[in-house]
Amino acid sequence: MDCLVQSVHYGELLDENWPALFARRHVKDEELNPKQLALIWQGLVADEFAESSIIGTVAVALKLLGKAECQQQAHELALAYWQGRNKSNYADGISKIAYRKL
Repeated sequence: MDCLVQSVHYGELLDENWPALFARRHVKDEELNPKQLALIWQGLVADEFAESSIIGTVAVALKLLGKAECQQQAHELALAYWQGRNKSNYADGISKIAYRKL
């Protein structure tokens, strides 16, 4: 299932279809835990859906901001940003407590 991204450029509504990141649809958890995000950010917990959601959202933003000329370039740049992130951010002890509770 493609993702329709709608935006406005110079007063004109534009529609752009982005390809699905997965062959099957993911179902999000009923309750989102912000502590889980810190663990994912730090690379302590792997979550395919969360990581792809972050990368995909950043890719759309990069394309809309003109930082990438096409969807593939936007996705590659977003992936590079994700892989190069400072994993020590948000390591203020909260995530260590959350990790023990998971």
